[in-house]
Amino acid sequence: MNYDMLVGEEVTVEAIRYKITGVIEFQQGNYYWREFKLVGENQEIKWLSIDKDNPAERYSLFQGIEAFFSLSTPEYENEKYTLAESGTATVIAVEGEVDAERNERVTFKEFYAQTNELKLLSYEKWSDESEYSSGKIISASQVEYHGEITESSRTEKRKVELSTLKKLKNGQEIAIGRTIYKVVGWANYHQGSYSWIEYRLLPKSGKQEAWLVVEPQGDKYVLSLFKTIGNKQVSLNTTGSQVKYKNKTYNIEETGTAIVTRSAGDVDFDPNEKVRFTDFTNEKKEILSKEQWSDGIEYSFGRILHDAEFELLEYVDPPFWKKEKVKKTMLISLIGLVILFFFALSEGLIHFPQATIEKQMRESAMYEEVTNVTFKDPSKTKSTIYKSDLTVDQTCENLIELDPERILYVTTDKENIEQGEKMIQTKKETVLVYIGEDQETYIQIFPNKDYQNSYSSYHAANHSRLRSFYVNSRNWGNNQGTTQQPKNYSDGSVERSIDTTHYSGVVASARQNSINARKQDGGGTGFGK
Repeated sequence: MNYDMLVGEEVTVEAIRYKITGVIEFQQGNYYWREFKLVGENQEIKWLSIDKDNPAERYSLFQGIEAFFSLSTPEYENEKYTLAESGTATVIAVEGEVDAERNERVTFKEFYAQTNELKLLSYEKWSDESEYSSGKIISASQVEYHGEITESSRTEKRKVELSTLKKLKNGQEIAIGRTIYKVVGWANYHQGSYSWIEYRLLPKSGKQEAWLVVEPQGDKYVLSLFKTIGNKQVSLNTTGSQVKYKNKTYNIEETGTAIVTRSAGDVDFDPNEKVRFTDFTNEKKEILSKEQWSDGIEYSFGRILHDAEFELLEYVDPPFWKKEKVKKTMLISLIGLVILFFFALSEGLIHFPQATIEKQMRESAMYEEVTNVTFKDPSKTKSTIYKSDLTVDQTCENLIELDPERILYVTTDKENIEQGEKMIQTKKETVLVYIGEDQETYIQIFPNKDYQNSYSSYHAANHSRLRSFYVNSRNWGNNQGTTQQPKNYSDGSVERSIDTTHYSGVVASARQNSINARKQDGGGTGFGK
């Protein structure tokens, strides 16, 4: 095992024999590696880097260079390079002729050539100097060690073997603390020569998904559990090196780019999709992770799991009709029925009821149901209150797309489109979107009935202004044939005007998309967006 090579022994790298004169071991979070100082017969010095979890595949071979290259857009020997990884590591062990001390910190950046990902550039900033080096990735077969191997520390017996954790099946149940989860999908990530697997978990009771991360460390591993959190809950400083979450401060630990090489089950990944990630940790070793995907940024909060709180439950083989071969056979036998179904659909013989905005909101993870409010009038109308992480304007546009074909009109605060009050009136529902006392976005939804002057708000930042906006919008909507423009609304002191056309283009576009989707589906459906 080349990771345990000894100082003073000899090793052949790419057919050249070297003497190992020193070694430095680094740690970055749960990731460990060693850099061996190699001295050739002509006193040429090179550094061989070996990951602890990948001792038998690919290594990195570096040599110091005199040149100084740009850290933003590096070029070396007429070759352009791209940032692959950066972070801060700690020296945890030193031996031999090396200029490093235990517990010393080093900040590093590693780049790969745009035309050849095997060619590397490295920058290391130590407390007393900065070092530049060029290198390349080599295979383990190009390294031959001629000395003795130390007896590796005995592997602590874990409750679950690493080989088992790498092959969990969809449907496998896992007990973590007092919660029982079921595996519904997985994804394999690669970052250079390092790889790990993440399992998507859904609780048996509840809706919040979690991700079980399995990070190999040689023949050992680290388990961690992550849950997605709202972007608004995280405060990132201007340099991106520190974040705050629930009054706790997290400092940057690692950043890099990974590729999803494989995935299966109920997960939403594209082949070879890339993600730029940054991990932050606090004093309790809790982890806050930021992931930059092609379609946006996601934050998640995680922690290391201990064996005592993790247990694989007995796997129950699915019924025969859920097995892949049986499902394929059943699929072929059902083709005729599917064709018949879509024929009937295209002829308009089958119709589905249009899903209301509230029904689709209740089934969406974007909206959190808060409470119910009953109007304080003889109608005793019940309304449902939801909360959204988006702005009032963004929330309004999303809700329009849920039921565009039944929208009668949309009104908004003319002076404050981004965060002002908004009302969506459909044939079935009245939807109010507004800012609450806590500056969060709220949605109030109730049936469309003729009680325009009866209204009770919830948790609004300005109750009287919201009620005035609602009443004047409804009065205008009920009398569009005779009323040119809605009356201004106010909180008793400041008057604001109502815009009735701002979202006309959004409604028209969403309505056309919905009609086109129905036509493509055969003309008989009415699911909405």
